[in-house]
Amino acid sequence: MYRVPKAVKSDPVRRWNLPDRVFFACGACHILAVSGERAFDFHGHSHWPSLLDHARRKADRWWPGWHCDLVALPLDVLVSEEKSRCYDGLWLREPGQYLHDAHERAKGFLDRFPPL
Repeated sequence: MYRVPKAVKSDPVRRWNLPDRVFFACGACHILAVSGERAFDFHGHSHWPSLLDHARRKADRWWPGWHCDLVALPLDVLVSEEKSRCYDGLWLREPGQYLHDAHERAKGFLDRFPPL
């Protein structure tokens, strides 16, 4: 888990220039693939329970007592800022709202990991 200063997250150039792992951990994670019992995040492939356990442990360091609820989202929410804002606490950037093509960057990042 990474924490990026607000000044970096709000600056398109500085955000884009973050290392891939940090870029996808801090705001562009929704562009990566997730399917069924498997998840893919900035660490690579994992099982959902392992990913959630890891997230809970790390988040609890900064925000003791932190918890999360899983909410099923339609796929189009992941690529629409407007639709994402219909969910309390969710506000996602669209792939085209990044400095460059976030889908292409995600494909390059995914290619570094072995297929399932």
